[in-house]
Amino acid sequence: MIAIGRPCFAANAWISAGPWTGPGVPATSGAPVGAGVTLDVDLRAERWLPDPNPRFRPNDASRLYVWRAQLTAPIRSATVAAGRVLPVGIPGATLFDGASAALRLGRGEVGVFGGLVPEPDTTAPTTDRATGGAFWSVEKPLSKGAFLRHDGRLAVVQSPELGTRGEGTLAAGLFSRAVIQSASCASLGSRRTSGWPALTMSVSSASTASTVPPTCGVICTTGACT
Repeated sequence: MIAIGRPCFAANAWISAGPWTGPGVPATSGAPVGAGVTLDVDLRAERWLPDPNPRFRPNDASRLYVWRAQLTAPIRSATVAAGRVLPVGIPGATLFDGASAALRLGRGEVGVFGGLVPEPDTTAPTTDRATGGAFWSVEKPLSKGAFLRHDGRLAVVQSPELGTRGEGTLAAGLFSRAVIQSASCASLGSRRTSGWPALTMSVSSASTASTVPPTCGVICTTGACT
């Protein structure tokens, strides 16, 4: 088998006036590696100058942030991803070190995912955080150039801050080619804090004139810490 790769790298460096900053080099790459398998990498490496009063990661002059390093492969009507997965198709999910598998069913999709969640501030691997669950999406065409889309996620999440909890996410979107677009979104969340349930809610609405498809979503998240 002959593997063909077409990597693409981008780099940038900067130095600010203060003594606490140094050059950074962000890099992204994406390449097919053969047999339908693709490699996606999204990372940034930094080197900071000495700071007499460091406030963030004082012992790390060299820093590496990795948001994606995954292999994705189609297997018949399914798609499997493994590595550091950036779950762009799973609503409400964060990146994780593990695997996901999605099965395409007509205009819908169902899948499962799971793995360890890296540290949110440094993206360093850890065993203190984890997530796993199922997700789905369904599309319904309305007319030419317009369709409804529903996405959902059910998961168990573990973290040092909130313990082990269940989470659910629901989202709905209306997509069309209309020039004038509007979106209204609401979110509802609850979890137990010091033995008492806490409830949060937010509602937002926006109207724009652009070529970006309009979206409207309702997101509900519930959790119980143990």
